[in-house]
Amino acid sequence: MNSDYVQIFDAIFKPTLIGLGFKKVLLKGCMTYDVLYKKGDLWIGSSWDFRDQYLEFSLGHMYSFKDVIPRFIILGDYSDYCVLLNDLQPYTSNYRAKYLELAFDNLMESLAIYENDYSGIKDKYINSRRKYNPEYKHLLGKPVTSKVLAAFET
Repeated sequence: MNSDYVQIFDAIFKPTLIGLGFKKVLLKGCMTYDVLYKKGDLWIGSSWDFRDQYLEFSLGHMYSFKDVIPRFIILGDYSDYCVLLNDLQPYTSNYRAKYLELAFDNLMESLAIYENDYSGIKDKYINSRRKYNPEYKHLLGKPVTSKVLAAFET
């Protein structure tokens, strides 16, 4: 877990997400995002890989994914809700800070888009795997239930 990133994410998002009825979720013994919030079936998850300067930020429903150890993924990239994020280039000065600022500034709009078009965004996300789409669909499990997650929650 990238605790520096979790602290930064929580400083920006946590008060608003909690105010909107989200609950922070901590999982252990599985592969998932560094930071997770849940409200009903809606999940927000994010991770930062400092070595590759790769920021993953997802909004959507959580699914199991077949891997060597239990793994959970969220179907829906945040940039599908906030297209301004596509203009940011990794390896630029303050990329992570700019990404999180844009994501936060567009949170309410992104949640409205989720409410109106999640099925389209989910389909786009699944089909964006192009070359590996058949294998990806084969490895994609079912939507995660509270019962499944109970074994991994801390």
